[in-house]
Amino acid sequence: GWALTPPPAAIPTDGSTIQVFVDGAPVGHPTYDQYRVDIATLFPGYANSDGAVGFFDVDTRTLANGLHTIAWSVTDDRGRVDGIGSRYFWVQN
Repeated sequence: GWALTPPPAAIPTDGSTIQVFVDGAPVGHPTYDQYRVDIATLFPGYANSDGAVGFFDVDTRTLANGLHTIAWSVTDDRGRVDGIGSRYFWVQN
């Protein structure tokens, strides 16, 4: 996923204020501050334009087979919080 916040705010590049949820339960923070050319080009001047992408590995062996959800929430350095996406995914171990 990716996340930006309007200037002059920023999202800490260590991903510490981005929370990942699986089935509604917090499971950790993503690796953040990854570059993607399309986002950097579309949002020049944002504090995180050159590192708006993050990823999180899910160990599906800890989940039951079937339908699950994943969602992310981000807080910027001004204390603004927003959900930045959710998806359903199917596990078949």
